[in-house]
Amino acid sequence: MLLISLRFLALMLAALTAGMSFAHVLERPANMRHDAALYGTLQKTLYAYWGPPNVGAFVEIMAIAATLMLAWLVSDRGSALWMTAGAATALVIAFPIVFLRGRREDGHVIRFAFHLCALGLLVLSVLIEMDA
Repeated sequence: MLLISLRFLALMLAALTAGMSFAHVLERPANMRHDAALYGTLQKTLYAYWGPPNVGAFVEIMAIAATLMLAWLVSDRGSALWMTAGAATALVIAFPIVFLRGRREDGHVIRFAFHLCALGLLVLSVLIEMDA
């Protein structure tokens, strides 16, 4: 039951994290047209709950933690381990990219690619074990 619960938690948190970064990708064309003053205002108001110390940062950190714990829990399961470890690695790599200055909108696209990869690997790790 612990394995199922942790897989569910890791999948849900990874999906929420990917959803947040996908939203940034969808907003990219409009954000690229904003002047610096409006862009700054949006970062401080509209996106206030996406970063620390608010819910967005908490969800992403918990996704990393749950996926790392899941990797430890499936350490004896071959391909499930490699896919889960790959998902954890993708989430960890994506995390600091948000702090890039000057190329923030490009950073969101890169982060989404890593988040989507992590989510896909987590889903595959479950599907492969179901097929075995």
